[in-house]
Amino acid sequence: MPNIYFSKKHHAIFAVDVRGGLGNNGALPWPNDSEDLRRFKQITTDNIIVMGRKTWDSLGSRKPLPNRMNIVVSRCPCWETMDNVKPDAIITPSDFFESIVTLHDEHPDKEIYFIGGKQVLELAHPIINDIQLTVFNNMYDCDVSLDMMAYLKHFKQTDTQLLENKQYQVWTRKNETISR
Repeated sequence: MPNIYFSKKHHAIFAVDVRGGLGNNGALPWPNDSEDLRRFKQITTDNIIVMGRKTWDSLGSRKPLPNRMNIVVSRCPCWETMDNVKPDAIITPSDFFESIVTLHDEHPDKEIYFIGGKQVLELAHPIINDIQLTVFNNMYDCDVSLDMMAYLKHFKQTDTQLLENKQYQVWTRKNETISR
């Protein structure tokens, strides 16, 4: 992968359970956690968030997320939302990396946060510089999960905050060449 795509402005922010579970039936599997949602809002406000179509759909009436540029990755560039609420842009996996470069060119003052789902997190993995991770300290019924050991292989944990029912972790890419 060309170095042109790598930037200190590429971040992932997402939550998992202790087994790497991300979701169940198109929703978050754990109870609503207002503290974690406030943290997400604080970190991503005034920046660009990139998500998959299923993540967009899961936002329901809360979309688009305010004070952020909402970008949706979809295999179908002509995808129409069911509720006529449109994201700021739709990009396809085939032009994903070029679209990220364009976002940087058009919005050089913004950070880009990849927020999920699984396919977007995997697609963006080679260009992510750091990960803001919430790990809920329970196991939930999940039909979508991420192999966290493999996902974090090229990262080192640089911060942890232990809370009653979760951990906030920050992972930063190790200084090594990543090949895909």
